[in-house]
Order: sequence, then structure tokens, then C-alpha cells
Amino acid sequence: MIRHRLLRILEMIETAEGFDMVDRIVQESNLPGGGAYTAVGTYDHAELVSLLVAYGRIKDRGVDVILREFGQHLFRRFVILFPRFFVNVKSSFDFLEHIESYIHVEVKKLYPDAELPRFEHRRLADGSLELISSSQRHLPDFAEGPMIGCIDHFGDRIELRREPVMLEGARSERFILSRKDQELGNAGDRGCLDATVRARTGGSEAGRKPARAQEPRT
Repeated sequence: MIRHRLLRILEMIETAEGFDMVDRIVQESNLPGGGAYTAVGTYDHAELVSLLVAYGRIKDRGVDVILREFGQHLFRRFVILFPRFFVNVKSSFDFLEHIESYIHVEVKKLYPDAELPRFEHRRLADGSLELISSSQRHLPDFAEGPMIGCIDHFGDRIELRREPVMLEGARSERFILSRKDQELGNAGDRGCLDATVRARTGGSEAGRKPARAQEPRT
């Protein structure tokens, strides 16, 4: 699965910035293979991290922002490549509730070596959707990106919050998605993020200075 992510992130950067930017990132990353990637090759996770850090340094943007944008990019590609997964799906809640039980099952059939995060979901008393994401790499910003892309795809008005949690002794991330037309449970909770706005602003909140590029947690 790492090879697919490497190819997709280079594709995203080339689409947004052009091939010269891709070449510059590869050169500044000092990758062992020199940046020659193919769809059948096997690559180390560290190479993906190096590319992200180099891109963030060049653009003076945080790796967290880039990971969210990358997640959104992958969701848009997913919509194009697998339209059958969206038949009779009316909202982001409907789609996200079936990630583990259906979407990931079908993806595994297509890509048996895929390292997919594990999702647990439940509806809360106020109608919000809770998702707990667990993965070997623990990249919560990357997990958040497709959720933002999903919300934007369906045009839903949803507030998205997240917090780190421990699940079965492993670092995980808890996401709460609440419809904006329902009353949020805690009016004093300032951790809410408007996912629709974030999806259209590249992942950073207005007025917030992007964090300096640094390696994501592994």
C-alpha cells in the first residue's frame, strides 16, 4: 500500500505544482532509490515521510496540513475509480458508517497487501457519529483527510472534532461528526472544526499560522 501512497502523493503534487516541483522534492529528499517509483515496486514508509517533509519545507506548510490534503485527494480519486460504492448512498454519515464492514472489505479484495486503518463507529445519543481510527502508522491527519473529502462530496454541513485516545493499549484517534443543524452537546467546546470550510481552504483554519514542517508520528 505504501507504493500506492507514494505514487498518489507525487501525482497530487504534480497536478497542483507541476513536474518541476516533484523533481525538486525528490532531489531534496535524498531518497535511496532516487525517486524512481513504479506501481509494482516495494518502498519503505520512511520515503513517504521524507517526501512529505521536503514538500512542507519548500511550501512552508505543516505536514499535518499536507496529510489532510492528501487524504482529500485520495477520496476524490476513490469517487472516480469506484462509483459503485456510492450507489444509493445519500450522506457522509451513510458512507462512513460502512467503511469497516463494506468499503475496506472490498478494497482488500482489490489490494490484498493494503495496510488499512481499522474503524469502529457508533451513533451517539445526540445523533452524532463517532469514529475511532486505529492504524499501525497512527497518522490521524491522514485519516481525517478522507472524512473531510467525504463531507465535501455529499455537501453536508457537519462539524468535525477529534481527540487522541487509547484503544486496546494502542494510540488511536476519536472523531466526532455532528450535523450543524443539530444542537452541539457542549456549547463551550471550542475544538469544533467546520469540515466544509476546511475542505475548501486546504485544511488550515483562518488566521492560524501553519506549523513548521516536521515528521509525522510513526
